[in-house]
Amino acid sequence: MPELLLHTSGIIPDVVPDVADGYEDLPVYFDNTFVFNGEHLNIHQTLQEPHIPVQSIGHGFSGDYTLVLVDPDAPSPSDKSFSQVIHWIVTNIPYNVPKVHKVGTVIEPYLPPSPIAGTHRYTFLLFEQVSPISHFHPPAPDSRILFNVTSWAKIHNLGKPVAGVFFQSTAGKFLDNHLDTL
Repeated sequence: MPELLLHTSGIIPDVVPDVADGYEDLPVYFDNTFVFNGEHLNIHQTLQEPHIPVQSIGHGFSGDYTLVLVDPDAPSPSDKSFSQVIHWIVTNIPYNVPKVHKVGTVIEPYLPPSPIAGTHRYTFLLFEQVSPISHFHPPAPDSRILFNVTSWAKIHNLGKPVAGVFFQSTAGKFLDNHLDTL
């Protein structure tokens, strides 16, 4: 059951307080690598924008989705003073697309994971949209740091996430930390 792992890993409550009934694991692929909940990926594996087949979500929704990727462990798991960092926001994703890749309205472009210290939990969340979101609404947040996905979802009437997955990545020798984009 996906919710149990979200509790034991601290995703609930560190990222969101709860998930929707019927919450599912979100299928995410970096190239041909399928992401399993809680799996450790090195940053080399996550450099390219992932593919996400939202059409495989099985609860019968036939509208648009919003996808968010956040890091709740920035700059480090022991010092979360930048939490949450936005790594990707895409709205208006049709329910029947085989891959979220160059589809929908990009609010924040994909920023590859780049942990500075320790092991970070990078969390994908998929929300159902009540109605299409215009290109200018919601505007991009002022900064990638200090984001709150729950508040942002509430402001934009997205409700609780219906699917998601998280993976872990650890700071290492190959570190292109992208701090200039935060």
